[in-house]
Parts: sequence; C-alpha cells; structure tokens
Amino acid sequence: MNCTRHSGSRTVFAPAARFILLLALLIAGAGCRTLTRDGSPSVPEGEYLKPAFDGRTWILTNRKATANSSLTEYLPEGQSPLRWQESLGITFQNRQTSLQSEYESFVASLRSGCRVVAARVRKSNDTELFYEWRANQCYRQPDQTEVGRFIKSPRGIYRIAYVRKGAALTDRDLEKWLALLEKAELRNTD
Repeated sequence: MNCTRHSGSRTVFAPAARFILLLALLIAGAGCRTLTRDGSPSVPEGEYLKPAFDGRTWILTNRKATANSSLTEYLPEGQSPLRWQESLGITFQNRQTSLQSEYESFVASLRSGCRVVAARVRKSNDTELFYEWRANQCYRQPDQTEVGRFIKSPRGIYRIAYVRKGAALTDRDLEKWLALLEKAELRNTD
C-alpha cells in the first residue's frame, strides 16, 4: 500500500495514513493535563466536581479557568447562551474559608444588584452547605430562582447551582434539584 504520493513540492497522505496519523496524535495526547477551551489547565488540578443531571440532554456551553478559579456552565439542549431559561453551573475558588462566609458573601453580591432577594440555607455541615434564593427586580435581569450547594474540598470551595428564570420553582422542582445537587460527586484524578 502506498501511503503517500508527491504532488509537486508537497506530500499528500492517503486517507488510511491520515487516519493512522490522527490516531497516533490522539494516543500521544491521552496523558496530557485537561485543558479548558481557551487552552488553560483545568482548575483545580487533580479533582473535579461531576454533576448529576435530570433526564434531559445538557450541553457544556462555557468553561473558563484562571490559576485560582474556574467556571463551567451547562444549558439544556435547545437553549442558547443568549436566550436561556435554565442553567447548571459549577464554580471553583482556590481558597479555604468557611462555607457560611462563602454563602454570605455570595448573597451580599446578589443584594447589591437586586432590590428583593429572599435567601436561606437549607442545610449545612462542615463540608457542604445547601441554599436557595429568589431574586426579583434585579438590574437588567429577569426574576430568577437558584438552588445550590457549596462543597469544601482539600483544594478549595466548589459551588454547583441550578438557576431558572421566571416563576419561582415549585416545591417538587426544588426537591428534585436539591436531590440532583446532592448527587454531584467530587472526583479525584490523581
């Protein structure tokens, strides 16, 4: 089998040779660090939070990382980053503060941009804190509800949250998302 042919001054690879070359590149890169879309390493190195989804297809729409933080966002299939109604997001901060102070800072930042914020802690312990909030009359934002979970790991603090724009979550939806957030797993990649 002839894998190459010469066309003037350039070499053209046959389809089978291109496939083998691509496969070799994939295998060679298999042991590399996980990178975000912009080429920066995933944060934190060595662990990640694996979300649990409802029965729908969710699409990764955004992933950013700096040296000390990361953001990952998912939308249900059919929604766009410009016109979404529901979102599932994961943040990471490379710091070791109390979960209560993380929650209080988070709610304070919400209150700075919204006239009405009703927030409460659902349950908490030393390693996780579950919360919900409802924001109305926000500057340039529709009314929305969020249910979330802060998780303390040896590397920092994660926050995973489900957000819905519009009407408040029903009790059934609230319980469903609290259960799904509780199923999110901290995984070690070392």
